[in-house]
Amino acid sequence: MKPIWLAVSALFCLHACSAQTPSPPPTVEPVHIAITPTLAPLRIALQACATTQAGTSLQVETVPASQLNYETSDLVFRLGFSDPLPAFSVPIAGERMQVVVHPALNISQLDRKELDQLFSGQVRNWAVLGGMEMDVVVWLPPPGADQRIIFDTQFLSGSHTSPMARFAPNPQAMLEAVAETPGSIGYLPGAWDVAALTRIDLPLITPVLALSARDPTGPAYRLLVCLQSQAGQQILSQHYIPLAELEP
Repeated sequence: MKPIWLAVSALFCLHACSAQTPSPPPTVEPVHIAITPTLAPLRIALQACATTQAGTSLQVETVPASQLNYETSDLVFRLGFSDPLPAFSVPIAGERMQVVVHPALNISQLDRKELDQLFSGQVRNWAVLGGMEMDVVVWLPPPGADQRIIFDTQFLSGSHTSPMARFAPNPQAMLEAVAETPGSIGYLPGAWDVAALTRIDLPLITPVLALSARDPTGPAYRLLVCLQSQAGQQILSQHYIPLAELEP
């Protein structure tokens, strides 16, 4: 018979040694995501949904719309439809476009015809539209930007843009340019905070799309499920139009 102290010691070692054995760390599954500069506010919802999935690591890259590569990313997010569309595309929210003007202009309303005249360069002084005597400074996103494609094709009715237009490389630059340059006018997606500027909402709503070269699986699929869930839509509604509010 073993001494009692040996039996107790063995029992203690069995318990203590098993308790100290570390469990293997969870496998981290990275999700490679590309978003356009226009959709920077979307990062909040992406990160919120990622935190609900243990072992998921988001790798988010900002890529100009003209340089998006559906093959190298698990998911791509952009405004509006691309041509051609990849194999997989679903909406996660809606976005409303807004025109912004320098606050000193005291311009609160512009109809479609006036906006067309301003952005095409037909009107070059605000006095023509009843404003102050000041040159119109048109700011545009770069060619190929997703919000530029939407605005040009769905709102300008085929008119050419002003030959005097200046370019803002991204939405943040657009905000700063219009705020700092008297006589300025530009446009931005509604998710961007334009409290320092005069905002004119447009009757132009476009989908925020998730796209991929293949049907998403694993953590990429679960991320999309979260974004379209009630909880995900509530987070998205802080900046975007929920799917339930979009017209069929």
